[in-house]
Amino acid sequence: MPVQSSQQSGSAVAACNVNEAALYGSEAEPGQLILTPECLPASTSTATPRQSHAPSSIIRQTPDIGYAVGNNNLTDQERVDILETRWKAPEHFQWPYSERKDCGKMRRKYLGPQHFADRYSVFTYSLSQQGVLCKPCVLFAPDSVRGVKLHRLVKSPLQDYSHLTGKNGYLTSHLSTDFHEDSVSKASAFLNTFHKQSDVAQQLNAAAAAETNKNRRALAV
Repeated sequence: MPVQSSQQSGSAVAACNVNEAALYGSEAEPGQLILTPECLPASTSTATPRQSHAPSSIIRQTPDIGYAVGNNNLTDQERVDILETRWKAPEHFQWPYSERKDCGKMRRKYLGPQHFADRYSVFTYSLSQQGVLCKPCVLFAPDSVRGVKLHRLVKSPLQDYSHLTGKNGYLTSHLSTDFHEDSVSKASAFLNTFHKQSDVAQQLNAAAAAETNKNRRALAV
């Protein structure tokens, strides 16, 4: 179904039922949805697709997950910054929206702070790519699942806000996938290991500093 965007054309369709390719946002069928005869909505989006690449050092200054997509050169500290930073809309940020046609009337569906809170805190907004991405999946998900390439929320940003939560909502459906749960487990294990190593390093540094001070005092006597 062709969809017109306020800036560029894009996939922005809400549906009653979603097939597997649509759930994973596959490249072969981007945004492909199964529509029942009773539900044939159409939508437009204010988002503009954009590709971004930048040195990893930029992530440390501003943890924008968009720069981590496809980036295999991230340091452990940069991964930690991305995973532990809760996205907060900058001042004067204009929340994007999609328009969906319900029962013959166009309605605006806005992205908002609630889509990054509580169970949705794994998601973050990328200013560089102008869309929503899943933090653990960007960093730890495979390229494909059962032969279906992962795109939406993983390798490319979600820019259709017409149906985010609830039954078959894009965010809700993503949370229920096996690859997302696996990515969350890997992210948790990574953070635990990182912080344990940091604690050990700090203890070793403290012990070394104490020994140095002890030797200095002995020499001063």
